[in-house]
Amino acid sequence: MTSPPFPLSALFDALPIGVVLLDRDGRVVHFNKTEERLARRTRERALGRDFFEEIAPCMNVRELAGVFRDRIGREPLFEKLEISFAFPFIEGPRDVAVYLRSLEIAGTPYGALFVEDVSARRASERLERSLAELLRPEAGSPIAAILAGCGLLLQSPSLDAPALHTVGDMAYSADELQGLLMSLLDISRIESHRHEVHLAPQPLGALVQSATQNLAAHAKHLGVQFEVVLSDASPPAMVDASLMTRVIDGLLLNALRNAPHGSVVQIRTGTHEEGGPELLIRDEGPPLPNAALPSVDHAYHQGDFDEHWDPAAYQKGGGLTLTFAQLACAKQGGALVIDTSEERGTSVQLTFPPIDAQTPFLRIP
Repeated sequence: MTSPPFPLSALFDALPIGVVLLDRDGRVVHFNKTEERLARRTRERALGRDFFEEIAPCMNVRELAGVFRDRIGREPLFEKLEISFAFPFIEGPRDVAVYLRSLEIAGTPYGALFVEDVSARRASERLERSLAELLRPEAGSPIAAILAGCGLLLQSPSLDAPALHTVGDMAYSADELQGLLMSLLDISRIESHRHEVHLAPQPLGALVQSATQNLAAHAKHLGVQFEVVLSDASPPAMVDASLMTRVIDGLLLNALRNAPHGSVVQIRTGTHEEGGPELLIRDEGPPLPNAALPSVDHAYHQGDFDEHWDPAAYQKGGGLTLTFAQLACAKQGGALVIDTSEERGTSVQLTFPPIDAQTPFLRIP
């Protein structure tokens, strides 16, 4: 049996989701190329056979097959079902979203199944739930318990100086781990388009001043100074204030980690050549290796460090911080560019489109 010459057959084959067309008896009359790949079954082996009984018995459930059999040709079908099941020909379960729709061709009713592989999204959601569990503010969180225990030990009069130093290191490492997990969680949310962004005009200078004040004690402890130059002429940026606070805090922490003792971290706001606001953060440390630079396509990849580079400064999530900052800027219509060299240190430039004078919309070329 061959597939009928439906006008949309070529379009179905070009779609990135599986498409199965069924007659009113549930037999396959069209099986597109994506479904061949998803189901690991050729079109020739599927056409003319009962889809729910012979092709995909795992979908022979009341919410899908039952609805199809009861209502096909009688009333419109408009159903969605997300299921997880193990195919016999692949390792482990696969998560799919199945959309059931009805249509008529020359007065004859058909059912259309659109099958989308959502394994990556579901895996991202499971990762997010796991990370959120680790970051719960209640004492039941493992990290919260570690930090609380370290806090009690640091107040103990029975510990000597070396022991207190060790406990302090433990608390610092736990705090850094929490920041690393937060970056992973934020990256997961942004990549899966589930991070809500509320854009409003914000002066970058005010966000910079808040961040430098919060990190002033930490910078002093490291022997690094902030040099802040805020331009009064710099226009506001259409950004999410909470998200940009996270970005600026992370970039300043990265700069402090990279800056040598006794050096200066420069922070400047201004206007770029297209008329929008920009923010520049520069440290005087050694150039960053490729392994520490962000990659949107490979957010969790770590490349090879140069043989002369001591990666200790970036073992605490510095690379993930840069990746998060790059994704967050793009989410708000901006861009992040890194310039790193032996002579100039490392500069991170954030640019955002100008805000239209008549409307709150961005003017993006």
